[in-house]
Amino acid sequence: MSKFEKGTSGNPAGRPASNMTAAKLRELITADDVQGILSAIVEQAKAGDIQAAKLILDRVLPPLKSIGENSNNNEVTITVFNSPSVKRV
Repeated sequence: MSKFEKGTSGNPAGRPASNMTAAKLRELITADDVQGILSAIVEQAKAGDIQAAKLILDRVLPPLKSIGENSNNNEVTITVFNSPSVKRV
């Protein structure tokens, strides 16, 4: 005898509907709002807010992965955005 009956949903009412859908939220946020939010997050990161910095870096910079023959040494190539130079670390 099992705890759940076959073919019977454990949540017959389903997930409750949200009163704020993503589409409604997108309608409420203007381009100026987005610019202000991004500026605030950047300023917080510059001021030392680790969560703000992590949010920016996770979204903007891809994770570093070992590739091919360079995977055995400690050399990593980092491309600095808005700069034509490539720095070796």
